[in-house]
Amino acid sequence: GLPGPLIRSYVGQIADALAFLHARGICHRDIKDENVVLGEHGRCWLIDFGSSGVIRKNGWDSFSGTLDYAAPEILHGARYTGPPQDVWAFGIVAYVLLVGECPFASSAESKQGLEDPDSKPALALRARCGGGPAGFDEGMERDGGGRLGDAMELVRRCLEVDPTARPTMEEIIACRYLNGGNGWGIEPATPDEDMSQAAPAS
Repeated sequence: GLPGPLIRSYVGQIADALAFLHARGICHRDIKDENVVLGEHGRCWLIDFGSSGVIRKNGWDSFSGTLDYAAPEILHGARYTGPPQDVWAFGIVAYVLLVGECPFASSAESKQGLEDPDSKPALALRARCGGGPAGFDEGMERDGGGRLGDAMELVRRCLEVDPTARPTMEEIIACRYLNGGNGWGIEPATPDEDMSQAAPAS
């Protein structure tokens, strides 16, 4: 797989781009790995804004995007507002960068998210992010960011089935995995402890 610092850089750049869009009332609506291109010097670019739109209070009732990255509420045919669905798709991209494959092989699996800790995608994420000699502290950089345990917590939060439980992009860029320091993440940082439900900073 990719080196940890590269994954952190790519995930952070995508998060920054989406936070920029959401702060200006725009959602992308088709976030997927094919729409993230790598430029010179490790710079990531979001492309294909053909499905993007201004965030609507009443949301959309028609889907525009890619089914493998569609959030459960979209698959259920519910109206959706845009930003939480961008967050879900961002979580899928982050999962792919970490694990090397899409987490869900069917719409039925997508609707379940990572709620079952013994599901194949949940176990694969846990093995990738807590299976090294340093456990969940694997990958930690000087600023306190980059821990794979925190990366796992970020992905789990983004892939919450309930859209209201997902962090905003503003909260995502403040997480410890990306921001280091005192950002939110997983506690305690050992594979032998149960994963806490660390809350995003408000």
